[in-house]
Amino acid sequence: MKKLLSLRAQYSRSVLLVAESRHGLVARRSVLEDLGCEVTTAPGVAEGAALYSANHYDLVVTDHKLPKMNGIALIVEIRKLSASVPIILLATFPEQLGLDEASTGASAVIGKGANEVAQLNRAVAKYIGRRASKKPPHIQGATARSSAKTS
Repeated sequence: MKKLLSLRAQYSRSVLLVAESRHGLVARRSVLEDLGCEVTTAPGVAEGAALYSANHYDLVVTDHKLPKMNGIALIVEIRKLSASVPIILLATFPEQLGLDEASTGASAVIGKGANEVAQLNRAVAKYIGRRASKKPPHIQGATARSSAKTS
């Protein structure tokens, strides 16, 4: 059983999601979980920075607009701890705000709106990989056999 759990952990990807609104958290969490990610959420910069400093995450997704400080402040805090973790910044009208990868420190800047989900899917695939987040068939089969034995 321990071997099965360690294999599951090996094939999952952890994501820290920081968003200002409850609806944004729920919707984006759903998208990320559909991609096989294990998602931890935070409502603001201080909470997100504290979670990141205490845990390892394979990816960070953050809103630009957050209470008290913006997502760029979170990116600055995370970059002090890790220069290499991919960070996706979500913003309304990023071009008009002058937000891009060079000006924010994010790995990708995605505009909120109609194409957000598709862009988020592509960015997650690029930075942490879709196939790596799925369980290989032999693990799925092991899960079915384990369940059958306990029934």
